[in-house]
Amino acid sequence: MAERVWQDENVDAEVDGVHVLMRLGKREEQQDAVFVTPGVVAVADGMGGHTDGAAASKVALDAFAGTIDDGGGLSDAASHADAAVRALAGGGWSPRAPGTTLVAARLDGGVVRGVWSGDSRAYRLRVDGLLELLTEDHTGFMGAIEHALGGFSPDALHLDEFSCEVADTAGLLLCTDGLTGPFDAAWHHGDTVGDVRLVDGDATATIATLLTDRGIRGLVDLAAQVGSDNVTAAWWPL
Repeated sequence: MAERVWQDENVDAEVDGVHVLMRLGKREEQQDAVFVTPGVVAVADGMGGHTDGAAASKVALDAFAGTIDDGGGLSDAASHADAAVRALAGGGWSPRAPGTTLVAARLDGGVVRGVWSGDSRAYRLRVDGLLELLTEDHTGFMGAIEHALGGFSPDALHLDEFSCEVADTAGLLLCTDGLTGPFDAAWHHGDTVGDVRLVDGDATATIATLLTDRGIRGLVDLAAQVGSDNVTAAWWPL
């Protein structure tokens, strides 16, 4: 595929060593977006309940891609993406202004370095088979997003960073909350997700088990089947 920024209802593509998967799920509009170029991957999720969620994630990753193309780093790219989303609302702010999450990673020699804002996540599959969450959701009461890109808040962009060593990492998973949400909620109650019975325990371990048993495509399809959101994942073997 020639595209580097995707925002399609359904995507199943291998590009530059990254497996990109997107599902519309039960939503009427695809509000997720993905950017891939050699050595860099980014995922964005336009914020539901705000105006122009689809435009926010696409505009953000278009601006992010332009900065990366110009030799900029992840933080600079995220800042330019934030400015582009804020411009959708005329540069001002409003509680319902366009907003989007962002999680991005870059291969830097023997280290993967990443940034995020919002509740899209990065996991690494360690060589010992354990799945490690590298990010922490920027959410507050009732799961409301407290930090993300865009003019829904008067605050400046809040960006956090993560890193991991390539030597003990089998792969990296960047995803929207449409992938993780059904499993995060269900394990607390031992619920059934699709045909999978979850028991009380660690949601990260649950996702790791499903990823191993079903593969990334099976995990994405299951989340789209039982969840209510768009589902997007970028699986990057290292």
